[in-house]
Amino acid sequence: RDSLVLSGLAQKMGIIAVLFTLAGLTSLGLPGLSGFAAELLIFIGIFQSYEIWGIILGSLAVIGAAITAVYILRLLSKVFFGLPDDTLPEYLDSTPREKFAAGILVIFVVLVGLWPFPFVKVIESGVEPILLQIVGTG
Repeated sequence: RDSLVLSGLAQKMGIIAVLFTLAGLTSLGLPGLSGFAAELLIFIGIFQSYEIWGIILGSLAVIGAAITAVYILRLLSKVFFGLPDDTLPEYLDSTPREKFAAGILVIFVVLVGLWPFPFVKVIESGVEPILLQIVGTG
């Protein structure tokens, strides 16, 4: 299904609209959400690891982030916050079970966004041996 055919769903599916907006903002790397810590670490790693390649790869990463922002914000504005389309069938908002599952996800998205260091340490302990083998000092 073409998602851009849908329009104005926030009025009919408020919880879904909030969750989808949160997911979109997380994907954009908005501070306070889990995507920010991930994106920040990627950018820091790119710019610190290489000299000329850091500038080239960093520039490509910034362009990619800008393109991502455009399509996510365009999708959000059209599908959820555009003019409602009365020709579409009625959609139901989320069930209590879906709200519970989404609530847990939202808690972790915000928790990792505000306090990423414990999670980064867990990931680092798994990545470090791999990097040592790649570099050849392990």
